[in-house]
Order: sequence, then C-alpha cells, then structure tokens
Amino acid sequence: MKDFFKHQIGEHESQIDFTTEAEPTDFVEHYLRKKRDIEKEGEFDLYSDEQLYGVCFDLWLAGQETTANTIIWGIIYLIENFHTQKRLQEELDTVVGSERLIVA
Repeated sequence: MKDFFKHQIGEHESQIDFTTEAEPTDFVEHYLRKKRDIEKEGEFDLYSDEQLYGVCFDLWLAGQETTANTIIWGIIYLIENFHTQKRLQEELDTVVGSERLIVA
C-alpha cells in the first residue's frame, strides 16, 4: 500500500505549481505546500513523507469501512421496504435494461 500511495503522491506533487500562491485543491496538495514552506524555514522534521503516507492510509481505510456500512444499510433498507425495492428494480430495468449482462 505504501508504494501505491508513494506513487500517487509523487504524480500529484509533479503537477503542483509551487511558484504560485494558489489555493490547494485537496488535502495532499495542502500538506505538500505546507511541508515545502516549513522546509524553506529550515525545519525538516515537522512534516514528513512517511506521515503523509500514514494519513492517506488512514483515510483510505476509514473510507472502506464507511462505504461497506453504507452498502449494508442500503441492502437492509431494501429488504425491509419491498415497495422501494420494486421501484429500484423498475428504474434499473428502465435505465439499464433487462437484456444486458451486468458484470461489475
């Protein structure tokens, strides 16, 4: 996982224009801008790449749990509410159709 985050953050960092004072577009950009500012002042241990990888992993893991719980509660809701389940099926049949094979 660390290699994945390292690669993604590296690609993201290569697209940031650090010469501007533009507002960061996301958390990683904000972190990298702050890290660079602090390093210019001679502090190198306040913001580290390892710390950023850890935070990204924590956010990713938390997102998985949240997503899984949301899906579970949605299924429970549909089980308990047949009318809603039927409306959902009708909408899927209308939008997707009933002849297409859904694989993902």
